[in-house]
Amino acid sequence: MAYKKRDYDRCSNGFCFSINISNFFSFIRSNFAIFIKHNSYNKFLIMNWYIVQAYSGFEKKVVDSIKDVLSKNKLESHLNEILVPTHQVTEVKKGKRTKKEKKFFPGYVLIKLELTKEIYHMIKNLQKVSGFLGSGEKPTPISDNEIKRILGQVS
Repeated sequence: MAYKKRDYDRCSNGFCFSINISNFFSFIRSNFAIFIKHNSYNKFLIMNWYIVQAYSGFEKKVVDSIKDVLSKNKLESHLNEILVPTHQVTEVKKGKRTKKEKKFFPGYVLIKLELTKEIYHMIKNLQKVSGFLGSGEKPTPISDNEIKRILGQVS
């Protein structure tokens, strides 16, 4: 049987990079989905979900601060999405029903971005931000399945 060249040249650490396929695929490693996005500088960005710990009640202000600091430093291409999970609650006050929007996880902001050391320190040093969820200098990425579960509970 003749040797057949495979679609990929090299596999390392669970990733196989294709040389014949022009589309980008998402690869799964250690139960974390890593999305590959093509940047205008011909770089590949690895996007993951992270949880930022903020002061309770200041989640929306932290979201605005993160967007501002990334746009000022021209790093908005590294940011994909920021969420503050909320849900509708009906409260009864003085015999009247009112609908209120309450935070599902007070003090936490979900953020999907390509995290570099520079971006990590920018976000960590913002006012009203305690840090990232994880141990030490290494924030723990959250799996897409966990984010889908959280968003399913919210909606």
